[in-house]
Amino acid sequence: MESILPLAIIWAVAFGGLTGWLAAQKGRDPLAWGLLGAFLGFFALLAVGLAPAVEQIRYANGAASYPSKLTRGDVVRSAFSPTCRICGEPAVGTNDLCEEHRAKEMERKAPASKPHWPD
Repeated sequence: MESILPLAIIWAVAFGGLTGWLAAQKGRDPLAWGLLGAFLGFFALLAVGLAPAVEQIRYANGAASYPSKLTRGDVVRSAFSPTCRICGEPAVGTNDLCEEHRAKEMERKAPASKPHWPD
């Protein structure tokens, strides 16, 4: 009886690679989906194949435009470029507010000035 280990490795590499590549094309995490593809094979490939692209979901939820093709840079940029939770503009640093809304929030949270008592 021959060992099935070489066949299992070929199966895992083939389905893992194909599933990871398809996930990247749809704007999803290729490493996580590649691992799922390696262990679950055709079922993971089918799941990522039937799942909508990340940008299609954003467009359906009210994004301004729908890009015709996603690139890897778009996915990385969207993952590491947070937007304001109020208006959708680019957020400042790691906050979830843009400059304008962050300034308003700081004004709102600023402590009231203490009354000045004469000496």
